[in-house]
Amino acid sequence: MDVPQAVKKNLASGEQVLHAIRAKRVLSMDMTPKTLAVTNQRVILVDHKVLGRYDLQDIPYSKLETVRFEQGVAGSHFTLQPEDGEAIECAWLSREGARKAIETIRDALDAIAVEPVSIKRTKKMLNREEWVLHKPEELVYRRASGGGEGQEGKESSDPLERIGKLKELLEAGAISQEEYERKKADLLNQV
Repeated sequence: MDVPQAVKKNLASGEQVLHAIRAKRVLSMDMTPKTLAVTNQRVILVDHKVLGRYDLQDIPYSKLETVRFEQGVAGSHFTLQPEDGEAIECAWLSREGARKAIETIRDALDAIAVEPVSIKRTKKMLNREEWVLHKPEELVYRRASGGGEGQEGKESSDPLERIGKLKELLEAGAISQEEYERKKADLLNQV
């Protein structure tokens, strides 16, 4: 995997690139196609410029709402929609590279999410495809901890244990009081 210097220079401490893909050159004038990089903390889009310059946009997973990949007959389009703000777009990614990117984003979200994340796939006419990943409304993020507690994978299905984990997230500042109360009420209904 070829990770551009623009991405390497902007990684946070402990951040790792899981997947990177560079857009195809569409026209001979397009000397600097964009790069989409998926890390364990966020999604980064680098718009390369000449002479080593670049524009970098990123969305941390806690703020990512929707990821959409559309593959048409003539080209492809990858869109990252944050919870607030404008969408980040990248065209002309390879089909396989974009599929791997959206699956890597799903896997990274699953690693920190209480609820599983899925991708909706739609096959259309003329071999067109659309892949959409929506962050579930009830998605709650775990605070990263050095001990790795709760990182093994599956969450407990016992609602009372899950309320205890929610309380830990609230105390750690990872979720708001409102999110805690809403999710706690949902879990108490399951008891």
